[in-house]
Amino acid sequence: MVDSYMALLNRILRQAHAPEVPPSRKIRRILRLLQRALELHDAALFFRRGRERHFRFQICARGCSDVVSPPLSDPPKNVSRISHNMSTEAGELLVPLKKGRRTPAVLVLKGCPSSLETERNFLAAVSSLLVFLLDQIGAGEQGTKGGERRLEELALLNRLSRVLHGTLEIDRQMQLLLSGLALPQGGFERAMLFMVNERSGTLQGMLGVTRDAALDLFPAGEEQEIAPIDRALEGRKVSHDFSQLVRQQRLPLDPDHNALARAALRRRIFFVNDSQEKSPQVADMARELGLTSYACLPLFARDRTRAVIVVDNPLTGRTPGRQQRRFLELFAKQAGQALETALLVQRLESAHNELRETQEELIQGEKLATVGEMAASVAHELKNPLVVVGGFAQRLMRITEEESQAHQYSAIIAREVGRLEEMLANILAFSRKSVACLSLCDPSHIVHDALALSQGNINREGIAYEVSVEENLPQMQGDEQKLRQVLVNLLNNARQTLDGKGTISLRACRGMLRGDEAVVFEVADTGGGISSSVIRNIFNPFFTTRDKGTGLGLSISQRIVEQHHGHIEVQNSKQGARFRVSIPLHPPHGRAA
Repeated sequence: MVDSYMALLNRILRQAHAPEVPPSRKIRRILRLLQRALELHDAALFFRRGRERHFRFQICARGCSDVVSPPLSDPPKNVSRISHNMSTEAGELLVPLKKGRRTPAVLVLKGCPSSLETERNFLAAVSSLLVFLLDQIGAGEQGTKGGERRLEELALLNRLSRVLHGTLEIDRQMQLLLSGLALPQGGFERAMLFMVNERSGTLQGMLGVTRDAALDLFPAGEEQEIAPIDRALEGRKVSHDFSQLVRQQRLPLDPDHNALARAALRRRIFFVNDSQEKSPQVADMARELGLTSYACLPLFARDRTRAVIVVDNPLTGRTPGRQQRRFLELFAKQAGQALETALLVQRLESAHNELRETQEELIQGEKLATVGEMAASVAHELKNPLVVVGGFAQRLMRITEEESQAHQYSAIIAREVGRLEEMLANILAFSRKSVACLSLCDPSHIVHDALALSQGNINREGIAYEVSVEENLPQMQGDEQKLRQVLVNLLNNARQTLDGKGTISLRACRGMLRGDEAVVFEVADTGGGISSSVIRNIFNPFFTTRDKGTGLGLSISQRIVEQHHGHIEVQNSKQGARFRVSIPLHPPHGRAA
């Protein structure tokens, strides 16, 4: 319903801006528009002139000519006793039209819906507009100027509403909203946005806009196209530097600490002088941003405060006045709704992207499962013939002379058969759903055993290595054989990456995993790191960048780590890649997955 009231307000503003139409006829049209849009029995305006005590004049939606005339019927008795507050009697909503301490007119809405009484910002905007038009009919010049000011503010809200409907990007919407406040019609020279983070209990500065940037974004002509977002951010260096300075600010979400937090938590507009804030952190922020007197405006929707806007006038030094409260309240409602809509769209886009990624992962998983089943079947069928080929190659090596070509060919056959058997063993190991058998094991033994199995190849290729094991590492629940296989796989990958040059580091120490004690194994190399296109696929089955290999070593290692309820990750450092394996000392329920 908020959107419909805002749309109705836009239509009322267009009627008020109608050129060459007398003010009384504008009022009549607005009343008629209210009657039709809200399905009222009637809408009437009772008013008085000067210091008269009684409401002697009337304009109504029907049954009255376009000129101001005495009422056709007596006003309701309760109109004569109207106070400064709205009231509802006998199905009529009486809305006082205030002008300072006086109430020069009363808007009577007959047969109005009950929900309308809660739309106080909407009614306040309509009241201000009607007071302005009454001033045009016969009030003094000073009242007219105030009415023109209110009309400018409402016209600005109307323009903002139109441009906000043209984009759902939250960054652009916030830039438009802040720029609206920093325009001359908005009444302020700067506007700053602080987002509320309830989880961390902080207010984080996000964006700052000066009047120069606002004028860049909003051309002078109302119907001109709004400038691109980056023009306001980058077109003027002063504004861009100011926005950077705002982003460096961070305040606690504590109402006793600062006015921004009070505005956010109490959902009220707060006007602040520099002498009112005693907190050193707030004083530092005020000094950095040049704040003296400012207003804090909360943006909330769906019972949650999303952000706080801070506005001030550093150039003229004009103190934000309480007479601007009504405009700021209307602005806050419009801005809060726009922010809520943008956040909702952002969440929908994020959910859509996650759903699409999950769908792609499921499709890829089904493909890999099919390939895995086929590979396991083929591997099982090939294993027996390879054993025969390898056996005969070994026999040929034994019966031929070492220098002969037959011996060399047999050695090549035996070596390649061994490599094929290792590949098939990896494929079969990956396709089987093995279960880790947990028992108490010593992390230092796992490190030294894995190094002993890989040390021959490392030394043969001339690669240096470093080993670091923290003293008094506690024993852990794990499958020692499988964890050793993980480290062997990581060491072999590091060795193949270095290609005969560099250093491999193997380390074991205490750590934490998801809040529990854990043992951390690290294998690092100086091979220059892994490219971003490779690192995100590195644990996928059958993914490899080498001519030789199945691409299953890291997939098998990841499965073993997950069976231990652990976590494996890879990071690029300055020298190369670092694999980090975290295994909890005591897996959940004391068993493997």
